[in-house]
This record gives sequence, C-alpha cells and structure tokens, in this order.
Amino acid sequence: MTQGNAQLKAKKEFRKIGQTMSQTTFQSNRTDAVEEILWDPMLRLGHLMMTSFVADQDPGRPGPTLENENRLLKRLDRLYARSYMSVFGV
Repeated sequence: MTQGNAQLKAKKEFRKIGQTMSQTTFQSNRTDAVEEILWDPMLRLGHLMMTSFVADQDPGRPGPTLENENRLLKRLDRLYARSYMSVFGV
C-alpha cells in the first residue's frame, strides 16, 4: 500500500471513529463499553498510520554518522533484514 493510500484510509477511519464517539456520547454508554467499541477501530487506525510511515521510508537512505564517546560511528556497508513487531500489526 502506498503512503497516500494508507493516509486516505486512515482519514476515513478517523472520521468513522469520530462518528462512533458522537453516537456513544449521545447514547450515554458506560466508559468501559466505549473503550471496547473503540478498541478495534483504533488498532485499524494505528495500523494504517504505521503502514503510511513505513511506506515512506527509504531503506537505502544513508543516515548520519554518529559520535559517541569521541568515536565516529558509521553505518554498516549493506542493509540487513530485521523484523519489527508492532502492536498495530505492521
């Protein structure tokens, strides 16, 4: 998914969450019930936002060298595959 597509879907999901909050406020739901209602939509929103962020990353983009304890640290010569576990499933 491209960054633009993910952002568009995230905006739609955010609007749906706002509508849900309006309805739950009008219905005077209990706080724990509202949290349960929001759980899945908030996870979907987080997933879309993380997807957008990841889609914009360029794995070949060189980062800065760092200095630590008066030593210049350089990036590795090549990329390495690394897994990342996100609460949002990205």
